[in-house]
This record gives sequence, structure tokens and C-alpha cells, in this order.
Amino acid sequence: MSESKEVTNQEIDLTQVIVGIFRSIRKMFSFFGKFFFGILSLMLRRWIAMIFIVIFGIISGYTYYKYFTFKYFKTTLIGKVNTIENSEMIRTINDFQKQLQEGNFTDLTKKSGLSETDLKEIMILKATWFIDKNTDGKMDVYTLDTLSKNKNDYFQIDVNVRSNSVVPKLKSGILNYIKSFPFFVMNHELAREHYMQTFNKIDQQLSYLDSAQKSLSNKLKITDKQLLLINEKASQSFHNEIMYLEARKQEMDTRLKLETEPFTVLNDFINPNNPIKEAPDYIINAVLLSIFFGILLLYIIEKYKHILAKIEQIKNAI
Repeated sequence: MSESKEVTNQEIDLTQVIVGIFRSIRKMFSFFGKFFFGILSLMLRRWIAMIFIVIFGIISGYTYYKYFTFKYFKTTLIGKVNTIENSEMIRTINDFQKQLQEGNFTDLTKKSGLSETDLKEIMILKATWFIDKNTDGKMDVYTLDTLSKNKNDYFQIDVNVRSNSVVPKLKSGILNYIKSFPFFVMNHELAREHYMQTFNKIDQQLSYLDSAQKSLSNKLKITDKQLLLINEKASQSFHNEIMYLEARKQEMDTRLKLETEPFTVLNDFINPNNPIKEAPDYIINAVLLSIFFGILLLYIIEKYKHILAKIEQIKNAI
């Protein structure tokens, strides 16, 4: 009997808790509902004042943007790595930005050759993978999945600077910074040494094949159709081999001429003439702040008038 009473009491307690929770939720929604409709009602009653508040927000936002915000210039470089992994290049360039944020100007000046004044003009310096799926010369928006499928040797460096006087120095500064690391210098020199050795070996092979082809032509005496066929096949074999080696030699020669630096610039930084100032953001924020403080001021005024009216009623009653 006592056990059944205890179970019943527990069920009643649980029911009271659930009912209490629902009452609290209802009160909360009722409060926010009344608050929202109260604000809406206030705005509708004082719609003329709200129009002036919005106009004030637009004017103040534009004024702040026009006279109190700094301008900046944006420029972009597209490059191709020559002798190292693109991921390493991107990581190192982004480390440049990290050093800027930490204020390590002395170390950066030594590594990049840029003065401390120039370094302080750089706001953002960010490297990313360059994926041009549409082949329109512009980087496509990509996700981590598309990045893993489209990794290549191309990268993009986006830079925001306060003064465009530093733009012509950016490329050399970044190259100097990269070459300040022995890892990049050693890999680049080893790669160029490999290209040169390959170039010399191909040159030797071409000389040998040329001599062999001349020797074969002199030794073979064409007396019948069979010997003529053998001679043609041998000459064709030499010709195909020579053409392949000539193409490889041209490739090595091109690399030696073009890949003199750790990366090749495809599109250099363009010195922008027109600064960028993001006016819409300032105006929107100013309007929102004006509306917030305007509603707060109107609410205080209405409450003040209501209190004065109550005091007047009490005085008249007395």
C-alpha cells in the first residue's frame, strides 16, 4: 500500500515538473511576443521619427566611410612553382603573413629586403591554390574536395596594401623571403643541376646517333631492294630517336632559361590606381545602430511621458 502511494506521489511530482516547464516556456514566448509587438507598435506610431532615424543612419554611415575610414589597394599575382611542392610554397608565403601579424618586422626586413615602412603598409598577404576550371584566367571557388582532385603547380597571392607605392616591390620581397630558406635554395639548385646534366647527356646521345647514322649510310651499299629496305628502316629508327631527344633537349633548355627562380610569375602584381573602400558595410551598420538607439530613445521618451501623466493624475486626485 505504501509502495503504491510512493509511486503515485512520484508520478504527481513528475507531472508538476512537466507542467511547470511548459508554463515557463509559454511565459517566455509570451514575453518575447509582447516585446516584439510592442516594438513594432512603437515604430508604427512613430513612423515619421523612424524615417528620420534611418536617414540619420545613412548620412552618419556615409560620413564615417568618407572621412574617417582608411582606403586600401588590392592586387594579385598568379605563379607556378618550378622545383618544389606547391603546398610548401603556399605554406611559406602564408608564414610571411603570420610574421606580419606578429610584428616581426626586423626579421622580415632581413629576409625580404623590404623596409619596415613598406612592411607596415601590407594589410593582408595570402596565398591559395589557383584552380582555373573554366580557363578564363580567374580562380574558381573550390571546396576541400575539389581542391584534393585538382591540385596543381599554380598558386595565387592576394595582397591588400594601404599605399600602392609598395606594390612594385612585392614580388622581389616575396622571392627574397622564399630564398632566405636554405631548403628552397638547395632544392632549386639541385633541380637546375639535374636539368643541366640531362641536357648534356642528351647532347652527347645526339652526337653519337648522328655519327652512327652517318657511319651506317657509308657502310651500307645499296645493291638490291632488300638492302634498300633495311637502310630505310635503320634511318627511320635513328630519325625517331633523334626527334625524341631533340624534344627533350628543347624542354631542358626551356626550363634552364625560364626556371631561374623558385617560381615563375604568370601574372604579376598590377599596381592599382583606384583604392577600395567598402561603403555599404559602414552604411548598413550605421543604419542598424541608429534604429536600435532610436527605438531605445523613443521607448524612454514614451515611458517618461507615461510617468509624468501618472504623476499628474495623482496630483489631480489629491
